[in-house]
Formats: sequence, C-alpha cells, structure tokens
Amino acid sequence: MLEQLLNNLFKFMDDTAINYVIARGFKTLPEKLEGGDIDIILDKQNEQKVINYISNLDGIYITSFAKRYGTTNLFLCWFDGNKIDGVQIDLMTNLNYKGITYLNVDKILAAKQKYKNFYVACDSHQQILHLLPHYFYTKQANPKYPDLGDYNASEYNNFIGKNWLQALVKMPVYYLYELRNILLQPYRTRLVFLGPDGAGKSTAIEGLLNHINKMVKLHRLTHLKPVLFLKKRSASRGTVTDPHGKPKRSWFSSNLKLMMYLAEYWLDFYKKPARTATLDIYDRYIHDLQIDAERYRFGGSKWLAKIVCKLCPKPYKFILINADANTIQARKSEVPPEVTAKQCKQYQEFIKQVNGIVIDGNKNVDEVQNELLEELANTLNQRSLAKL
Repeated sequence: MLEQLLNNLFKFMDDTAINYVIARGFKTLPEKLEGGDIDIILDKQNEQKVINYISNLDGIYITSFAKRYGTTNLFLCWFDGNKIDGVQIDLMTNLNYKGITYLNVDKILAAKQKYKNFYVACDSHQQILHLLPHYFYTKQANPKYPDLGDYNASEYNNFIGKNWLQALVKMPVYYLYELRNILLQPYRTRLVFLGPDGAGKSTAIEGLLNHINKMVKLHRLTHLKPVLFLKKRSASRGTVTDPHGKPKRSWFSSNLKLMMYLAEYWLDFYKKPARTATLDIYDRYIHDLQIDAERYRFGGSKWLAKIVCKLCPKPYKFILINADANTIQARKSEVPPEVTAKQCKQYQEFIKQVNGIVIDGNKNVDEVQNELLEELANTLNQRSLAKL
C-alpha cells in the first residue's frame, strides 16, 4: 500500500505541475521507508493542493496532523485486511531555524534532479538538508550520514547573529507561533473510554495500544486523571476488587477532592504540553463520577460535580464499550446484577448526550479491536479534515 500511495502521489504532483523534492531518506522509496517519515519540500501555494489530494484518497485516513513553523506533519494510516499500517508525511514550505530561513525553497526546487520516478535535491543541497538541522542544535555533524562526508558549517556559526535583521523580524513570530501551540495545543486529541467493569474496556484499550503508533506521533494512557498530588497514596492502592465496598466520604472532603481533580487535569495539560500530534487516552474520566458515584466514594454536591465536569479539559470523543448486563456479570461480578443493569442504562444515556462512539463489547476480542480501530480511524480522519 505504501508503494502505491507514493507512486500515485508522485504522479499527481507531476500531472499538476507541482514543483517538489524529497528532502532525505529517499533511496529505498517508494517501496519502503528509509527513516521514520517522508519529507517533501514544496511551495507554500501547493501545500493545500497536496493535502486535498491525500484527503480524497480511498482507504487513506489522516488520523492526526500538526503544523509547525514552515512544516505540516500528516499522519496517514490504512487497513490491509485486519492489519493496520501508516506513514508520516511532512510537507515543508520553509526551511528555518527558529524562524530564520537557512535554505531557500525556490533555490532547492530550481536545482532539483530526477531519482527513480520522483525528484530529489541536488547533491550540495542534500548535504545541507541532511547535516545542517542536526548541526544547529548540536554543533556537530550528523552521525547518521557518514557517507556525506565532512560538512563545513563555518558559515552557519553564529547564524542568528549574522542574520540579526531577519531574526529581529521573524524570531518573535516563530516564538508566538510556538506559544500558541503550547497554550491551545490544537494537535492534542483526548479520547475517553467508559463502560462498566467487565464490559471489555481494558482489553479494548490494550488492543488499541498495540496499533496506535500507526495513527499518531505520540500517545499517553491515563487512568481516570493525572496523578500530581498524593502520588504515594495513589501508587499504594493496588487493584480494586470491591468498588462499592467502602462508605462515601463526607460532603466537604468529597467536594475538596473534586476541586483537586479539576486542578490536576489542567496542571497536567500545561505541565506536559503536546507540540505535535498526540493522543491522550483515558481509561475513565471525571464524568464517570456522575454515573458511578459509589466507586469514587463521592458524597458531595451533584451540581458542583456537573460544573467541574464542564470545566475540565473537554475530550474530543467518549467511547463506550457496551455489553449486556448478563454478559458483564458472567465476566466480572464485583457489583450486584441490578447495579450493573442500571450502570449500562446510564452509560448509554450519557453517550447519546455527548454524541460518543459505541463499541459492541459482546463480540470476541478480535472483532471488538477491529471495530474500534475502524471507528477511531474514521473519527480522527473527520477531525483532521475539519481543521486542515
């Protein structure tokens, strides 16, 4: 599929007279990747044309993306039977170090050369593209490319100082762009899995984690909430086998704990900002407290709980792993059957309210995993297309 995708993309760019080069790691293309991604240098005016073309390909999902200063990262995936695969394509329209251009795109495109059925940069530009970005940050040659020889980077010493006028204008723009990404984190997607104990939620998440690296650059798994306060106490709790076995906390301590949850969600959001495409996967979320208050020993204010749920970082999608009450009881009978039946009904009502995704947990493990992956690919693709 990768070979077909790239051959079609190269043909499209040739047919539509889009000027481009593959920046590096091209020797094994289009059959297989040499590195972790494919860097395509092209004019800014042609970037959206390529994005539109990829977004209209049958069977290709843009599951995530990120826009950095001068570069758009696209994360694509596809299904080959029950197998999922993917590739990252970077569309580079400005080659810069902290906003300051170090190699002009027009010059690269004017000196391009044919390689197989696509175009690459000329030899001198290849050397710069392979070695210079690494040099900027380490002041050393890139050990990944010893065959390119020693690169004389003396002209790039004190690069910012030598380009002080460009730095004066462009560096503030660059840092404002980076600050925007930190504050808004537009490329961070939060998914929340819900469901009664025994519905198959943990198994579904485990299966997803085996494939998620084909969909996004980074991912994190969190149970209920980030743990920033009382870490030792949280680590010593162990496995819960009787979720309703302890009495509720007092009104005051329940509300205090609720506010602590709210603080932890937001502190974690900014403590670990996502600057690239990142999927935050939550096994339960604070909204779970409104359905199964006994599990969290919550005896506080219900209206305050509703307000805190609205104030917490909003998930992009809630995913309910849904199963019949009898099936759940056969798998795990930690609570009485009538409690399980009530929870199933409440989860179904909640997922309708938030327009979430429902996965049939009555099926076998492989069927649940395939359904989840397909639903997730479609959902993430829709989100990407709406924002690109």
